[in-house]
Amino acid sequence: MRKWMLLFILCVCVCVSGCENKGTTYKETTNENIANDEINKKEAIDKEGFFEDSAGYKFDKYIVSDHFELYYNSKNELNKFYATNSIKILEEEYNRILEFLSVDSTNMPIVKINMYDEYECLRQSIISEAFFDPDDMDINFAGVMLSKDTFYYTLKHKSGKSVDLETVLVHEFVHTVAMALTNGKMQIDWLWEGTARYLTEDTDYSKVYYKELIEKGIPDRYLLKRNVKYRYNYGYSMVEFIVETYGREKISRFVVGLRRYRRSS
Repeated sequence: MRKWMLLFILCVCVCVSGCENKGTTYKETTNENIANDEINKKEAIDKEGFFEDSAGYKFDKYIVSDHFELYYNSKNELNKFYATNSIKILEEEYNRILEFLSVDSTNMPIVKINMYDEYECLRQSIISEAFFDPDDMDINFAGVMLSKDTFYYTLKHKSGKSVDLETVLVHEFVHTVAMALTNGKMQIDWLWEGTARYLTEDTDYSKVYYKELIEKGIPDRYLLKRNVKYRYNYGYSMVEFIVETYGREKISRFVVGLRRYRRSS
């Protein structure tokens, strides 16, 4: 019953998604020039000993692997451990994510990552560089993809509780792989977040909404796009339905197909 309901609603949706400063409001954006791309981060650390992001947070160490560059601050002695473990997680997941989305590794850039040890430092950087305030988003914010080869994440939630490191890292990396699939273009909102949640196997977050989903159906296309929480709540279920009904190879085709639809709408 749930699958048939999802199929009907899915068709409707497709045919009709050191820290200072204070922020503005949420703005959907992908800016190819953000994330300090005007400087060579490794060169700055090698020559000057550090580089600062636009909000004043200092990065003085980096780790380079086959597919990633990760920058962090060594003031907290545990940060090296978290940075090393982050690279390990990402490299272990690399082939699985690319295979699922049918992305050739030759189309993937080296992904550059800023690791923050506190939520507020990440927040101020996003306000300065991406022009939205994570506090305005009704989700437990822990990371953001800023461009097709860059994402930021924090080790601590706003509450001070440690993040689930693997969940945050894989979620943001899925976004960068999806960008390779669409040549650097954003996708329909629910598909964007739903695919990341599905590949992160972040099931618990969505299951609590299944009853409401069955009783009320998926919100209309406008709400799926504008309500940040909806795209997370329902995106997972919609992607799960596509994969279980048609197979995982359909997701990459669907991503590209919906991108064309969005551009023409």
